[in-house]
Amino acid sequence: MTIKRREFMKPILIVLSLFTLTLCSYGDGRMNTGPESTKTVKMDLQEWTAQNLDVSVFRNGDPIPQAKTDGEWRKAAIEGKPAWCCYNNDPELGKKYGKLYNWYAIDDPRGICPEGWHIPSSEEWDIFARSLGKDAGTQLKSTRGWKENSNGSDSIHFAALPAGVRYHSGMFDDIGEYAHFWTSSEKKGSWFGKQGASHRYLSYRETSVGENPITGFRKGSGISVRCVRRRWYDVYDINPSTPPNQGFLFVDHEATGRSGHVGNAITECKNGDILAFYVNGSGILWAGHGAAGWTEYKRSTDGGKTWSEPIVFDYSKKVWDENKDIIEEYSFTSYCNAYVTSVITAPNGNLIAFLSRRLPILIILPKNWAHS
Repeated sequence: MTIKRREFMKPILIVLSLFTLTLCSYGDGRMNTGPESTKTVKMDLQEWTAQNLDVSVFRNGDPIPQAKTDGEWRKAAIEGKPAWCCYNNDPELGKKYGKLYNWYAIDDPRGICPEGWHIPSSEEWDIFARSLGKDAGTQLKSTRGWKENSNGSDSIHFAALPAGVRYHSGMFDDIGEYAHFWTSSEKKGSWFGKQGASHRYLSYRETSVGENPITGFRKGSGISVRCVRRRWYDVYDINPSTPPNQGFLFVDHEATGRSGHVGNAITECKNGDILAFYVNGSGILWAGHGAAGWTEYKRSTDGGKTWSEPIVFDYSKKVWDENKDIIEEYSFTSYCNAYVTSVITAPNGNLIAFLSRRLPILIILPKNWAHS
């Protein structure tokens, strides 16, 4: 697969490190959900569905059970089984607000989102909200339908509707007042114990994206669902235009708050293994950068299809551990560290790693290091 930058239209191979993009395109994408399509919102490296999920089958075609009575709803909650409903069991409200799903439906391994999409985690919701700022809730809320005329600006066309909730007991509440959205994350330390799951909400009373840090929601409750996926960086043309997959997230520094925009390298060993080096930032931001940390690497034995768990590059970690409390001269404002910036495989099988530690350092690695 080749990647062409549109300005030059020449095939080039690009290795991209993860960084925060200040890009946003609104409502210009489409998610294929069968005979119809759903508008999407692109924000930085995320792409979100722009309307509440409204499906009655899992991705494999199996039906998601509909709970038509309070008894059926409570039974699904008690047994930990998937279920959906419309608010007040009214199909007309379902057409307007989408379906309400319990957490067991969104956690089912058959998948409730279309192929290539998934239920956002708590971390993905937090990234989304941070990208929009303190008034994220106002920007996400629809321009009508909210109690006391507390409508949002819908500035990014997310069109969040106050669809309300169906509690574990079967009671409906909050329509016109709250938009609740599931995350894929269980709620650790919840009042509900193992029955608790994390969600995010928008309120007619607030301008931000809210979370109940203590209770969350019971998994048997029914609320709205949005889907998300990682987006292609669309400054580039992708050839072929229909790649076989969406790729995968190699290291998610964005979600963990650990920057890694320097010190990336990749090489192929003589036995065919691939080693990919990257920075595990300490999370300390200094002069606007997160360049404090050490190098780790992953190994692939199947041409890059799968990768090992991270392996710490011992020398790099040792330099950080010994010097992490020492700040260099004020004018430079940096930490002492040693990053692998380039790696080559010598003809004899040795791996030669070039490190950056204020001055270039050359290390000759043992011949059998790549195969240990």
